[in-house]
Amino acid sequence: MIDELIQEQETAIRETMLAEKPAEGIFYAAKLHTLRQDKLILQTRRDLRRVRLRRLQIGNEEV
Repeated sequence: MIDELIQEQETAIRETMLAEKPAEGIFYAAKLHTLRQDKLILQTRRDLRRVRLRRLQIGNEEV
């Protein structure tokens, strides 16, 4: 589920970058920044979830 959300963020980032038109002075820096931050938050949550699950698995193996 989280991986799907990360993929959606990456797609949104790519689409926003393609929509920029530097020659015409059209930039979406703030939107790109927000999208990238959201992607990093999702990646961090995914990584923390993996760590918690691994700790639970190790804890169950020791019992």
